[in-house]
Parts: sequence; C-alpha cells; structure tokens
Amino acid sequence: MQNILTKKILELSDVQAIKPVRSKILLIPENLATQYQVVAFDGDGKQLCILTTNTFSEQLKTIYDWLTKAGYLPDIYYTDESGIQLALQRYHQIAEETSAAEQVALQ
Repeated sequence: MQNILTKKILELSDVQAIKPVRSKILLIPENLATQYQVVAFDGDGKQLCILTTNTFSEQLKTIYDWLTKAGYLPDIYYTDESGIQLALQRYHQIAEETSAAEQVALQ
C-alpha cells in the first residue's frame, strides 16, 4: 500500500485513512482550524503535517509562520472540501473528548 503521507494532494479516501494524532491536531486552536480550514494531523517530533483547502496565501502563511516560530516544521497537504470537512469533524470530536476528560480530571 502506498504511504499516503508522501502525497501532497490527499483525496477523501486518503483523509479517511488518516488516524489523527491528538497532540498534533490540538496545536492549531479550533477556531483558527475552522476559520482557515487548516488541520494538523500527524508528524514526528517537530515535523508537522497540515491538511488544508486554503489557497489564501496570507491566512495559510499566518498559521505556517506561527507554527514555525513555535519550533515546528510544517509540511502542507491539500485536499478538497469533503476532505477538510471530515478532518474538521474529527478535530471537533477530539477536542470534545479532550475537554470532557479534563472536566473529569478536575472533579
């Protein structure tokens, strides 16, 4: 099977096959992920894979620069609207699970 992370353009089936890494996906705040359609999903150490439909260079550059200043090495992957919607849906699910776990830990 082809390693999907070697592609720069990911189709919906590629996005479906990705298992997002919680520690990576939460690096981009949820409001920015939704607004800019940018989701971090994988990476080793400081390397960070980012999925986007965003072709607005200023918005993407803002996220890219912010992550670079934080010490990450972003690698950009593009997808279509259905791919980013699936990625954002997974982001929201992970964010909700994390929030619920934090609430339980505080009790």
